[in-house]
Amino acid sequence: MAVEPQYTPQPFLSNLPPEPGQRRFALAVTLFSALTFIALAPFAKLPLAELWGFIPVYQSAIVVIDLTTALLLFGQFAILRSRALLALASGYLFTAFMAVAHMLTFPGLFAPSGLLGAGSQTTAWLYMFWHAALPLAVIAYARLDGGLDAEPQRLGRPAIAIAGCVLAALVLACALTLLATAGHDGMPAIMNGNSYTLGMISAVASVSLMNVVALFAVWRRRPHSALDLWMLVVLCAWFFDIALATVLNAGRFDLGFYAGRVYGLLASSLILLVLLIENGKLYARLAAALQGERRERQRAQDKTLELNALNESLERRVTLRTAEFDEINVELQAEVGERERAESDADDARQRLAGIIESAMDAIITVDDQQRIVLFNSAAEVLFDCSQNEALGASLDRFIPERFRASHAEHILRFGRAAIATRRMATQRVVTGLRRSGEEFPIEASISQLVLNSSKYYTVIVRDVTERMRSEEALRRSKRELDEMAAVSATAREQEKSRVARELHDELAQALTVLRLDVNGLRQRGLASDAPSAATLLAMEKMLEHTVAATRRIAADLRPLMLDDLGLVPAAEWLVENFKERHGIDCRIAVSPADLELADPHATAVFRIVQESLANVARHAEAAHVVVNIACSDAEINLRIRDDGCGFDLSHPRKPNSFGLVGLRERARLVDGEINIDTAPGRGTSIEVRIPFGGPSGRAA
Repeated sequence: MAVEPQYTPQPFLSNLPPEPGQRRFALAVTLFSALTFIALAPFAKLPLAELWGFIPVYQSAIVVIDLTTALLLFGQFAILRSRALLALASGYLFTAFMAVAHMLTFPGLFAPSGLLGAGSQTTAWLYMFWHAALPLAVIAYARLDGGLDAEPQRLGRPAIAIAGCVLAALVLACALTLLATAGHDGMPAIMNGNSYTLGMISAVASVSLMNVVALFAVWRRRPHSALDLWMLVVLCAWFFDIALATVLNAGRFDLGFYAGRVYGLLASSLILLVLLIENGKLYARLAAALQGERRERQRAQDKTLELNALNESLERRVTLRTAEFDEINVELQAEVGERERAESDADDARQRLAGIIESAMDAIITVDDQQRIVLFNSAAEVLFDCSQNEALGASLDRFIPERFRASHAEHILRFGRAAIATRRMATQRVVTGLRRSGEEFPIEASISQLVLNSSKYYTVIVRDVTERMRSEEALRRSKRELDEMAAVSATAREQEKSRVARELHDELAQALTVLRLDVNGLRQRGLASDAPSAATLLAMEKMLEHTVAATRRIAADLRPLMLDDLGLVPAAEWLVENFKERHGIDCRIAVSPADLELADPHATAVFRIVQESLANVARHAEAAHVVVNIACSDAEINLRIRDDGCGFDLSHPRKPNSFGLVGLRERARLVDGEINIDTAPGRGTSIEVRIPFGGPSGRAA
């Protein structure tokens, strides 16, 4: 009676037991998250600044992380055929879709009430649907087939199952989005502006209950796999996210709002991180298997050489010692058996290596010294849209754009002559690959070389970085737009300050001065016959005098009119003199050349940097002397402010609501300048600013 071979699970995160180190690390992450939650909970209602840029950055990160996690889980499902993995991957994909809808409908982000026809309750309900999806997916994961010893399910073609789940997740996300937008008027109200209503309690309770049920379902699943362990950590972080962002806080843009989303980002990232670590271990096993196959092949070659030597010896001894034929034949059979065992071991090693290569998530291609493909794994078939049978024996040039083929051949030739055996992916620039359809796409590749039987083979591991390149370009574009907005905002702010200062000086101060003169005239002409009236007029005159002085001081603080009327040097000298009078600190200024004249924005930037630096000295430095140096050449403007105060430690974190150094750096950056701060406790502070100067055309005559 034939015995069916026992199924041996492949080494993946979902069917390997957690190691003791993993358990300890997961427990440490959970305890740290819980302690942080306990520390933040009392301050959850603390209002913070409305950072609108936080929402698209956070949502974009969630979308990228969840899509990547879903992709990796779908890849493992394609190998293991586990319905539990399919359900979990679908859950992560659905959360990515809902995060997109949540970001588009967020009020005030892209439109006053959000896109897609959103109402005041749309974003809140989408948040509830989104945060209910992952617990439901985890419950399905815990209840479906799986476990450490589960065999692959007969689900037909995995691509069809994956496509069905992707379509189902997309349809469900669209349906819920439509319910929260088109059906907005029929949904219970859970938001009142940026605050919550009593109706939020039922919604949050339902979502929290789902999270607790999911946590209990995974906990009961025995025995635990490494993926189960990390799903428990994810559910804890997910629970803290819901508690901070919807239960303990008062509304949007408070501490609970931001902290809850940080927990959500942690929950989304954990599974992705452990999956990436798993891929790293897979590559390590691949390298070990390859090395073992090399040793087995070398052993087979050594045994073959020994067998050949024995055969030659046997031929000589047969002619001389026929009587010893049986004994020698026994020795020969023993050697042949050893060789067969060595070849069998080598064949087993090759099969193990082939299994690892086929299960790799990145494309692996091996070519000979003529650039003909001799190995083409499943990931390469998907990446280049070319079957293995079609690729084997073909030239590697087939997957390289024609304009790069000559340079690629030269690169391989130089690498083959080099002494190094491998070149890691991280040291390479992004290159271009070519699919069978003719489509070009960016890739990263690492290459290694190996000599076997006097023939050289090159193995390339290829990764598609299309999405990463798009994300990087989007980040660069966003930074450029923010820089432009900052420059426009700074210019508008200076113009408004100048307008307000001039109106205070020319209108309000002049009117108060005229009024003071009138009161003085009344008092001098003796219109007040009694002593109390004369005293009242005198008090009014003094009050008007103080008011005029205060008005002019406020106007000067906003923007000294002499900066626009007389230029940078008189304005800076006035600023230094005013600083000495106000704070009693010795302050000197040196300008080179003495007749320096600068146009905006350079004049405004230099003046504001000096002004903010002196303000920082007055507030924090406890200095006795300050020196300001301004020097200008045809190439650049050099500004230095040095004090003999107490100094500080640059490595210490910035104090809350303290933006002095941040403001200096922003002022310098708006004119493409560089700022260097040299300080230490007890030895004062030196601030040096270099602003590139466009030559004579940049000066104001």
